[in-house]
Amino acid sequence: IRTGESVLVTEVSAPALREEGWDEASIRTLETLEARSALIVPMRAHEETVGAITLIASESGRTYGPHDLALAEDMARRAAFALENARLFDQARQARGEAERRAREEEALRRAAAAVGATFTIEEVVRQIAESALTATNADGAVVERITLEDDVVVVAVAGERNVPLGSRMPYRGSLAQWVVERGESESIAVLGEERERVSPELRRACPECSALALPLLDAGTAIGALILLREPERWTFRPDEAARARAFAHLAALAFRKVHLLDDAERRREEL
Repeated sequence: IRTGESVLVTEVSAPALREEGWDEASIRTLETLEARSALIVPMRAHEETVGAITLIASESGRTYGPHDLALAEDMARRAAFALENARLFDQARQARGEAERRAREEEALRRAAAAVGATFTIEEVVRQIAESALTATNADGAVVERITLEDDVVVVAVAGERNVPLGSRMPYRGSLAQWVVERGESESIAVLGEERERVSPELRRACPECSALALPLLDAGTAIGALILLREPERWTFRPDEAARARAFAHLAALAFRKVHLLDDAERRREEL
């Protein structure tokens, strides 16, 4: 591989190989395989060596010669180009998949932003945001929790296969929502079932083996609630880039609640006037 040159060993002989500078590990390998003759040819494509093929003859009286070497080199060249084509195809497929993923994310973000500006109810807006966050982060479940005046947390929107019942209530103190809100940053959890102090029983029952990503919903420092995304145990945990995308949807959810608060406040002022 280093030199890009073929090696033809017409007759395997440990002393002769040592004289030629072969390492002991390679010599022992040939002896273990009871090799009588060997060919090692580089796999080259576009002036680059991408690997090597080793051929072993162990039958008595069977030795490799120049004709075998020419055939092996031709085979190695074909194999190298096949690998190169496969690599290029894989890169193209990954690029296409990345483009499709970005398109899905942009569409999900567009729908969520449009919902905030529309004349929907807060339940409809938050549900759309949960569904869009689910799509953009490739999660299996999305839960939006809101802090109530009674110092509870209530589930106001869910999406996906993994979630908790809509309308579920739990104490704010000691909840996952409190954990992320007071720190003002997202929190990734590898296994929900192992987090008994911060995760509510409802969330643990929804998917004890799931990983989770929790994000705070904050409006100018005011605590509103949390967006929690769930992922099946056989899949990967949430990556930093996925957490970054999810923050956009948490921000939109906070804006939605802020809009409702402003509208309610304006309505109260109108009634007072």
